[in-house]
Amino acid sequence: YAIAVLLFVNSLVSASPANATILMNSQSILLLIGRVLRGNPASFREAIGAIVAFVGVVMCAKDPNISHSMTRPHNSNERSSASSHSSAELCGDALALGAAVCGAIFLVNTAAVRDRVSVTAFMFLCMMSSSVLVLCYMEASGVSFTPDTDPLSGLFGWMNWQVDRLLPFLLLVFVCTILGTMGYYRSMKYFDSLSIATASLGEPVVAIFLAYIFRVGKLPGILGWIGNVLVAGGTFMVISKSTAALNSETPCADEESQVILAD
Repeated sequence: YAIAVLLFVNSLVSASPANATILMNSQSILLLIGRVLRGNPASFREAIGAIVAFVGVVMCAKDPNISHSMTRPHNSNERSSASSHSSAELCGDALALGAAVCGAIFLVNTAAVRDRVSVTAFMFLCMMSSSVLVLCYMEASGVSFTPDTDPLSGLFGWMNWQVDRLLPFLLLVFVCTILGTMGYYRSMKYFDSLSIATASLGEPVVAIFLAYIFRVGKLPGILGWIGNVLVAGGTFMVISKSTAALNSETPCADEESQVILAD
């Protein structure tokens, strides 16, 4: 989890935000390929749904209204060094793809331990180990930090109870961590990793509307709206397939329980 986030953040240094977003959200495609290689291919409905949702993310990322606002300006020095710039972008794309691979591995392994590790224990171990890994990365990459409550460089800067810091902090804790990451972990009891990866394709779509609400972004154009529909439709196809499979198993369990009670 931590490695995936670090790779994605570092990919934004050299790769375009649109390419980084597309490659980072290719986890569902990687999981489909993994299933085929293991001889356990997904159903036709799941495969089509995952591909349709991924195409929707590509269309959203390539929408002129969105990609134009995310594109970094190029100066004359960058134009004169086109070859080095292209190699740097390839490196950034590779980092974003590596982030997707790490994310897919995280989903598969998390689903494997879902029935053996409680939600609270998993969240504590995941966040604690991620914090240690990020701290090691900061030390290795030369990022300056101090072991105090300094609001800019302190490791415990989050303890400054200022309104401009407290509200984002509470948002990260209750929405992103408790409802987001913990919600993914809880949902793995009912859906497989492919369904979770496909559902996560809606994150860039939600981010577009959140950016517009907070006045830091624009609404998508025609291409973006078509992409949003594809993401929603593809996700529905995958989730509904998993839900149908789950519902088909429930009556059997009820019948077994009735037989046991009758005995």
